[in-house]
Amino acid sequence: MRKLSTALGILAAVLTVCGACSKKSAETTDARTPITVKVSTVQLPTQQMGLGLKMLQENTVKELGDWVDFKAYDSAQLYSAAEELEAVSRGEIQMCFAIGGSMETISQKIQIVKLPWLFPNLGTAYRVLDEGETGKQIFAPVEQAGMSVLGLFSSGSATVANNKRPLKIPADFVGLKMRAPGKMDSLNINALGANAVVTPSEETYSAIQQGVVDGMSTPSTVFIPRRYYEVQKYVTNSDNMSMQIGYLVGNMAWFEGLPAEFRRGLQKAIDDTISQMRRDVEADDAKLYQRMTDEGCEVHVLTDEEKALWKQASETVYTAMEKDLGADLIQLARSEAEQLR
Repeated sequence: MRKLSTALGILAAVLTVCGACSKKSAETTDARTPITVKVSTVQLPTQQMGLGLKMLQENTVKELGDWVDFKAYDSAQLYSAAEELEAVSRGEIQMCFAIGGSMETISQKIQIVKLPWLFPNLGTAYRVLDEGETGKQIFAPVEQAGMSVLGLFSSGSATVANNKRPLKIPADFVGLKMRAPGKMDSLNINALGANAVVTPSEETYSAIQQGVVDGMSTPSTVFIPRRYYEVQKYVTNSDNMSMQIGYLVGNMAWFEGLPAEFRRGLQKAIDDTISQMRRDVEADDAKLYQRMTDEGCEVHVLTDEEKALWKQASETVYTAMEKDLGADLIQLARSEAEQLR
């Protein structure tokens, strides 16, 4: 009887332990129910942000495996550029790769990154925006709208092109109608002597074909995928005339409410993606201009003397933007750009 009683006791203990293990296993399974992450961009799969979206998807799955259900939407499948930021703010999607012009609708202070020749190089621009007080101030309205800037990256040097003549000095701009994506870009173009016309990116090709505009200012990473070489003859690499910055933006409450382990894995995927996108654009910029040449464009790189003339002509933009940005913020950005170069 004692042996039977002992055996029954051992069996009960085993069943209790197994029951606890099963309960723990069920809890673990429930905790790892796939979390859906929807991310969008208006850019094509072959464009910088389309490629970045695919890279982010791969890196996220690498870090989180089947814990994540990553849904990627490129080519404006879900929203227009302005609409997708509103969707992130409302939590309809969790993240988006946003173009600078769209970000400026949330915080007009973000226009400061396009002040002509503000940053001497790309590294300085990243430091000012990632670490400086300037970055905190210009992104504050984004956070007030319930979103976080999870990463930012250059979209390449500012490419200025037209189908009339080479653009080497400001006098070459006189009489041209040039497409610009927003207010700051328009001021830059007007200061150089052309007449700026604001059009959406997706309408630019047809606007050139129809003679609505003679040329454009656009990031180098956009020129090739949008096939602008088919309608533009003369290209100028203006280097850092106007920083072309793209952003990865996320819903703040959603991100902060994620399980800690999931959030760490997602943050690692984001950091790896942004770092690679920054490296890629620097490595690819020269190749893009070579591709433009191969496609039949005449490409000109500004000399130091020509660049000095462009800078002199563009100085009026700083005064014109004081009302929108504030003289103090402009001075802060100039000071940080000098200190962090």
